[in-house]
Amino acid sequence: MGSHVTEIIDYDFGPSDHHGISREISTTVPDSWSSWFFERTLRVSNMKILRDGKPEPATLSTPTIVHIGDANVSISGTHTYIISYDVAGAIVSFSTGEQGLYWNAVGNGWTVPIRRMTATIEADPGVLSTQNFCYNGSFGATTPCTIRAEAGGYIFEAVGGREQGLTVQQAVNPGTVAVQKVLHPKPRVVFFGGLFLSFLFLLLIGRNIKYKFRTHVPVIAQYEPYEMLSPMLGNYLIGDPNIFQSHMIAEMLYAAEQGYIQIEEQPGAESDSVIYSYTLCKLPPSDSAHLALVFTMLFGDTPTIGATGTFANVVIESYYFWSFRIAVEKDLSTLGFYERLPHLKFVWLVLLGIITSVSYTCYLSGIAYTVIPVIVLLFVLPFTLVVRAIVNRWLSVRITAKGYEALAHMQGFAQYLRVTDAERRAFVGAPIHHPDLFIQYLPYAIALGTEKQWADTFAHVNLVPPVWYKTQPDTTYTSEHFITLSTTMFSAGRTKSFVVPLQTGGSSYSRSSSSSGSFGGGSVGGGAGGGGGRSW
Repeated sequence: MGSHVTEIIDYDFGPSDHHGISREISTTVPDSWSSWFFERTLRVSNMKILRDGKPEPATLSTPTIVHIGDANVSISGTHTYIISYDVAGAIVSFSTGEQGLYWNAVGNGWTVPIRRMTATIEADPGVLSTQNFCYNGSFGATTPCTIRAEAGGYIFEAVGGREQGLTVQQAVNPGTVAVQKVLHPKPRVVFFGGLFLSFLFLLLIGRNIKYKFRTHVPVIAQYEPYEMLSPMLGNYLIGDPNIFQSHMIAEMLYAAEQGYIQIEEQPGAESDSVIYSYTLCKLPPSDSAHLALVFTMLFGDTPTIGATGTFANVVIESYYFWSFRIAVEKDLSTLGFYERLPHLKFVWLVLLGIITSVSYTCYLSGIAYTVIPVIVLLFVLPFTLVVRAIVNRWLSVRITAKGYEALAHMQGFAQYLRVTDAERRAFVGAPIHHPDLFIQYLPYAIALGTEKQWADTFAHVNLVPPVWYKTQPDTTYTSEHFITLSTTMFSAGRTKSFVVPLQTGGSSYSRSSSSSGSFGGGSVGGGAGGGGGRSW
């Protein structure tokens, strides 16, 4: 059962010209029945407006604010406005057991003084109870007002003033009127819920695309690195999102192992000090971007055969770390371990969901229709474009089926390098620990962070320097020496940046009992409806 409201407003504009009045109708219902995502509201419909007995144009700037009048017509003096509309959801239940109307007949939101306030409640015979209360004054006041009975209802009267209001409580007889609850989602729930669902959709679809070829297989120890994977590529593939100085050193030792450079140990200026120099023996392959970057770091932009240098003079600029990331992903794509993805159209659906969520939240919050597009353009759209850029970066590459095969292989190889010598003997088919094996796999151990365990395995073995490591004749070393070499190559150098993080690639609710406070324990502004207005 709905209610019909008729407002009669005698408005004195004075001698100055105006166009009409703005009426804000509050749709808040003082009922604690709610969940964490719903709230009770009023539903206003079938609004009709007269001025001095004639229809008056009106426009809605928000769902609850109506501008009455014509911008091309100016008026002054006293005019009578009659605003009539239907209301659903106005009947509430009180904590004391009664049901009825708790209504702000005159809200505290009027910006002009009010001379007198009168409210009349009428209903079919037998509907209205003899229990009623009336309050007047500023917001929250409990000052009683005059109540008198008339045929079919009651009249509530009070003297007005600036920011004064009139609120009435009228009980109905049991069983005569049903409590109709109009529920709307709470704006904050719409906002955060819309964002959550949009990002959840993005995450689920994006994850499915990103990890399309991923397989879950047990890690089995491997006794050699995957073919075509250098230490830096292998480490990056298994998911290490950082490029450290140690990875660059590992790649340099790998380049030496492959015959591209020769490293020479020379005595330094101080006793017991050592300087490490290097010589370019052959140019790196043209299709290896990350190796080319290593040689650029050592020899400059145009390396030539026979070029030399010392590690102490190598300057590791911070941008190298970002450049290595790009180069590594390029090489992994070239070798078939990664594949690049086009910008995905489904991201636009997510962005549309975000924009819709914010726009509907603004609508529920009563923000003016003309302001919503401004909010979307100035705040929401830039945010969604940033989200789109992040998502496209995350989904720019993915590991292929070949890549996951190599990933599992490198994880097994890292396991082989990591375990102790006693544990390694339990591996079926594990190779015999020949001294050359230590040097061959040392770059991978450094890149994978297992160099200490790998060196401990050869701790009691005398190692002959490899052909790419020039030192004094007839010199033998322990594994600890080469670990020290990997950590002191740049000890006298000028390292400007050591590490830059890189990126790799059913609900329930509680429901409380319906209650709008105790009957007779109300106050001005505590009911439904009300609002305020002004001239314009």
